[in-house]
Amino acid sequence: MRKTLLAALTAGVTTAGTALAQSPAPPPTPAAGMVAPASVTWAGGEMTPVIPTNGPPSAVPGGPGCGTYETGGGCGGAADALMSACGAACNGVPPEPHRIWGRAEYLYWWQHTQTSPTLIAAVPPGVAQTPGTVPAAGTVALFPSGRRVEFGGASGVRGTVGTTLPGECWGFDLTGFVLEKLTESAAFASGPNGLPALAQGYFSTGSGTPIVLFTSRPVQTGSGAGAAAATSYSGSLAAAYDSQSYGADANVRFRWYSLFADRNDALAGFRYFGLEEEMRTVANTTFVDGTTLAVRDRVRTTNDFYGGQLGLHSRMYAAPRIGVDMLTKLALGGMRQRVNFSGDNTYTFTDGTVDREGFGLYSRPTNTGTSTRDEFAAIFELTLNLTYKVSDHVSLVGGYNLLWVSSVVRPGEMIDPAINDSTVRFVADPPFKLAGRPRVDWSRASDFWLMGLNVGVVAQY
Repeated sequence: MRKTLLAALTAGVTTAGTALAQSPAPPPTPAAGMVAPASVTWAGGEMTPVIPTNGPPSAVPGGPGCGTYETGGGCGGAADALMSACGAACNGVPPEPHRIWGRAEYLYWWQHTQTSPTLIAAVPPGVAQTPGTVPAAGTVALFPSGRRVEFGGASGVRGTVGTTLPGECWGFDLTGFVLEKLTESAAFASGPNGLPALAQGYFSTGSGTPIVLFTSRPVQTGSGAGAAAATSYSGSLAAAYDSQSYGADANVRFRWYSLFADRNDALAGFRYFGLEEEMRTVANTTFVDGTTLAVRDRVRTTNDFYGGQLGLHSRMYAAPRIGVDMLTKLALGGMRQRVNFSGDNTYTFTDGTVDREGFGLYSRPTNTGTSTRDEFAAIFELTLNLTYKVSDHVSLVGGYNLLWVSSVVRPGEMIDPAINDSTVRFVADPPFKLAGRPRVDWSRASDFWLMGLNVGVVAQY
């Protein structure tokens, strides 16, 4: 059977070779009543395609979908039309010549807010001067306002490079972006008389009672005021949140069917996304005898996503130079989440003696250090762009972006506001408790999004 098949293949190749070796026959003379196509002329026995001089643009071989990868905008003259008329089709669409393109964009994006316990609170003088426990309802949140951290817009850059293989439907691209580090912070200080009264808040474990921990406090007056309440102490409180996002993805592109668009490219590739954030607090207190107390807390979170993705890049041309791009991507993979708590409290006495302990208020022995977990996550990206073709090699783009991440850990949300203050040496006379709080609670993870505007330029050759 093999010999029979080889013989048949050999005979086929020989016949084809004979046919290819023959001289071209002269073109037949059109019969009476027949008219040669307007787009074909006969010259020296060879057929030469010619661009029609009239008729709608769709008469050009390849139609409006034969534009180049990035600049698009329909056929770019005789060269594009001739290219579209040659070569095998990609799912019914003519292939492209070898192209290399690059895109540079300026980004201005906003991000999802995060919740946070009140890190800096003010206590009205009348309440602060009253002896005894201060009710949480008697405080005013200074930072963050409304227990939510809201960053403003972030500037950033995004770059893309890619190539289309010669005469093929396949291509490759690589994209990366980075946003500037955003910071939201606040700082307050009292006068020597302890006003304004500043405080940090938490919940005492066991009872769940909200506690106001003073950093500065004026002299307490009225019945029940003891000797300790007869003196004031001054202080300051500062807190800050940082946030930065970045990412990259690499894709294989395949020119797909032109369904509901002038051109569709299917994408398959790999995506990385990173989000780094940090919370810091510093509380300084100066007592009447000159002794100082400094309490510092730091919570740092990192999120690193690695996964595969699929996508679709669709282009629609409203005019020869104006088009609309829609890019959608969905990535599935693993999110490596890390939370690090650190802090300290330091007493400095008037004789120069320093007494330091390696725990703050929110960073206690039960949660200090780094905790890590791997979580399944999804990332969805949507980009809508309006494009303007300046020339065959340059286009301008501008539009809207949305990037959604299903699970991240954030410092404000990972702070456990319930504290076993019986182990906190700078809290005066707390009741004894056995509760192991604060702790790292992974159920506090939440989703995250970035959205905003982009403008840029595309160049291709």
